Parts: sequence; C-alpha cells; structure tokens
Amino acid sequence: MAAVYLNIGMSFDPMGESYEILPEEQIIPQTHEYLFHFLDADLSRLEAYAKNYLSCLDSGEEADKTVLQRIREELVALHPFFRFCPANVTDIINRTLASYIVGHFPSDPERQKTAMASVFDTKNLLLPDVATWLEDARGSESEWIFADLQVLQERIRQWVFLALDNTNLDLAHLTGAQRNALYCLVYGDEYTPLLESNVQKNMQLPYSARAMRIGMDFDEDHKQAILRGCGQMQKDPAVTPDCILELIREAEKMTESCEMHTYVVQSLEDLLKYEVYNMTQAEKRIKRCKNCGRYFVIDKSNVEYCDRIAAGETKPCSEIGKSRTYEQKIAKGGTAMALYRKAYKTHFARIRSGTMTREQFEAWKDEATDKRQKVESGILDMDEYATWLKK
Repeated sequence: MAAVYLNIGMSFDPMGESYEILPEEQIIPQTHEYLFHFLDADLSRLEAYAKNYLSCLDSGEEADKTVLQRIREELVALHPFFRFCPANVTDIINRTLASYIVGHFPSDPERQKTAMASVFDTKNLLLPDVATWLEDARGSESEWIFADLQVLQERIRQWVFLALDNTNLDLAHLTGAQRNALYCLVYGDEYTPLLESNVQKNMQLPYSARAMRIGMDFDEDHKQAILRGCGQMQKDPAVTPDCILELIREAEKMTESCEMHTYVVQSLEDLLKYEVYNMTQAEKRIKRCKNCGRYFVIDKSNVEYCDRIAAGETKPCSEIGKSRTYEQKIAKGGTAMALYRKAYKTHFARIRSGTMTREQFEAWKDEATDKRQKVESGILDMDEYATWLKK
C-alpha cells in the first residue's frame, strides 16, 4: 500500500519553500488527539493577547512585540499544523491583523498601510510587502479578532457531532455516509465542507530505506559503479555485480511501497476537513469521556471512558471513571441500593397481580442483586443497571 503524506504549507507562497511534507500519521494520529484538542481549545487567551497587541492602534504607542510572541505560542499550541510549518503562523497572524485593520480604518487606505506596518509580523515571512496582505483583507465586523478561527472551530464541532459523536442513540445507528447526509440536511449551504483533491503521485525512497542509504558509501565513484553495473546487467542478465547484489539484499528488507500519495493542504481548515471526512468514511465513532469530558475514539458502543490520565490523576479514566461516577451519584442520593429497592417493590407487586411467578421473581432478585453488587464495586455502570431494572 502506498504511503500517504500531507503537503502542509501556505496557499500564497509562489516558490513553495514554506511547505513541509509529513507522513499522515504524524499530524493525524489514530487517536485524533490533535483534532479533539482543537475542538475543546479555549481561544479566549489568544483573543486577549491580540486585543492587547492591537491596542497600540488607538493609543498611539509602539506595538509590544513580546505580546506578538505570546500570540505565536498560542497558535503553535493550538494545532501541530502551525508547529510543523512556522510560516503558517505568520500567515494567519498577518491575515488576521490585515482584516482587523481594514475593518478598523475602512475608508483610509494610507492609515491602513501605516497601521499594518507598525504591527506586521516578519518572522518566517516570504512576502514582506504589507500591501500584499491588505489587498486580500476583508474588514471583519465580529467582536473577535481571530474570528475566522472561532467560526472554524464551531463549524468543525457541528460536523463532528452530527457525523461522528455516538452519544445520541438516534445518531449512533446511522452509517458515516448517512450522518454526513444528515449534516448537509441540517446546515444546507451554510457550511458544506468542500474538499478539493489535489493529489501528487511520486516515487521516492521509503523512510525505512533512507537511514540505510545514508550509512552506505555513496560517493561519486560508488554511484558510477552502480550505474555501470545496471548497464552490464541489461546487456548480460546472467551476471549481477556485487554492488547491485548489496542493494538487492537491502531492498529485500523493505516493506513500504515507493509510491507516495501526497495531499496538498493549504490551511488548517483544509487539514481538519480532510481528517473529519476520512473519519466518516472509515466509520469511526467517538464519545465524550464521562470522567474527563474529552472526546475519544471508541471501538465498542458501550464504552464510556477513555484511556487518558486526566490532569491531577494517577490512573486512566477507564479505571477510575465508573467508581467516581457512582460516588457522584451517591452524593446526589442516587444509589444502586435505592434503585434496587424501588424495582424490588415493583416486581414483588407483579406476584400479587399474577403477572410474575414466585420462581421468576426469585431469579430476577438474584440477578438484580448480582448486578447491584457489580455497580457498587465499579464493574457495572449505574446507568446500565438502571436501564436493566426498568425492563
């Protein structure tokens, strides 16, 4: 199977020098932790830094570049898309600054240029002309400076909930295609993600072979000997030079295909759409952990707790979740024993009414007692027990 790579970079870069080619699993792990982190990220601190930084436009003071560094750090922490290709940080900062300034000084092009020059971010910058950024800027009327990020976060949240979240049972039984259709029915054209397929197929040395090649003696004389050896083999297929035999032995160790599929990803939105859509196609399902509240990928519909170790804990949620949920319900007055007693009275009344025999009642009581004890020891979920008792 061909390896899949993502070409992470800036859409406006004419030379392509700011792109980083990464294996898909490096930026989209099987756990989808980066996606989940983005969905739950609090953007208020980023917004506070941005307001602080742009306050110079009205105060007339010089922009505090140390605050700009805080903005960069917040973006890098938001998603590896910014960490792997630093030019993307510069891109979103300058686009956001330009949009804010155009909206702040809508009818004063010269003031826009002056303001942009005073707050401009030049780190990792390939296009240094402030006019370039102002040309494409659209004035924002939102109270948020990083409004595009806020909107993107909410749109992806909506899509993830309708297409992947398995908490609602009416959604859980639908296929990935059906859930995507539901999303389109709900939101229509308000935000129907457009995924443009720009795929490059290329032959390249597999990762597992690169270290081997670096370790071998590939000076110019050796390269020429290999090429001559290939020429000799074409003329006389019965003879294989030693230098080619050496490479054959290494090639036999390879398990990766030399074919690369590289998807060009020009923005964080492109990357998130690519990830979420592929999750729906793979029929992946997620839930929010009942202990830490964060999304996680599930392999069974009845799983309620993730395997993360939450902040301040020493054990994963899957170990402590059930017992903690039970403790919380006890604190609220909802114990397994209280549920059992109520169900006991209901079932005992069925003997008197003739809808249940004494033998059936005793069998039910034994099973109900066993399940109650499992709830009390944290083995069985309280909600599952309550549902069973209502049958």
